[in-house]
Formats: sequence, structure tokens, C-alpha cells
Amino acid sequence: MPRARRNYAAYLSVVGRSHDAIVEAYRTRHLDPLTLSNYSVLAYSLLNARRYDDAIAEYEKVLAIDSTRASTYAWLGHCYIGKGMFRKAI
Repeated sequence: MPRARRNYAAYLSVVGRSHDAIVEAYRTRHLDPLTLSNYSVLAYSLLNARRYDDAIAEYEKVLAIDSTRASTYAWLGHCYIGKGMFRKAI
């Protein structure tokens, strides 16, 4: 069930229902706090809602657990670009 909720949160984020996506992503993470993808989907939803500082905090949590996830660094860069922090995005 958490996987379906995670996918639903990602879908809501893509179709522009940011608030609903964030709520669903928080629920998913609460149900399964050991799955890193749940943190990533929450961060992605926050990024799409342009809540860059919150998204950065979530991506940093993912990296604290697994610093080898290249996609997390890429999405973190998108957050910094959104904030206009181009040097930090590199």
C-alpha cells in the first residue's frame, strides 16, 4: 500500500495538485519511514510546490542515509536553481 500512495503522491505533484501531493507524501513517509523513496517523493512534491527550503531539507535527509544516490544530487541542484543559488546547484 505505501508504494501505491507514493506513486499517487508523485502523480498529484505532476498534475499540479501540490498541496494534496505533499499531504499524501507525508502520509506515505509516516507509514513507511524506512523507505528512502518516500522521502524523495516528499521532497519532489515540495520542489514542485516551490517550497525549496523544505525540499532541500528532505533531500538532505536522503543523502544523510545514502550519499550514493546520484538522482538526489540532481534534484537538490534543481532546488538551488529555483532559489537562484546557481553556484551551489553545480
